[in-house]
Amino acid sequence: LIIDLPENQASVVKQTVNEKVTWNFSGPDADKVTISDFGITLIGKAPNFEDPKDSDKDNKYNFNLIATDTTGNKTTQNITVNITDENEGPAVTPSKG
Repeated sequence: LIIDLPENQASVVKQTVNEKVTWNFSGPDADKVTISDFGITLIGKAPNFEDPKDSDKDNKYNFNLIATDTTGNKTTQNITVNITDENEGPAVTPSKG
């Protein structure tokens, strides 16, 4: 699964399942994501395209989402989150003068 996420946003995707599962992550950027009832979220400050924080600094967070049901059956989904650059206009600070 490949997801394009504009910079300055942390929420990635909402996951759904048809039974009770335990969630885990693996892969090079597994330590940079978390999961809750709201979905998968990047940990920490929302990503900035100009300052990549993923494992290889290419603005692509690569990880596996692993769902394990109560009998031990596992399903793994490979996920890549591409952080896309947004046009951030210049900051304007008015001054007297």
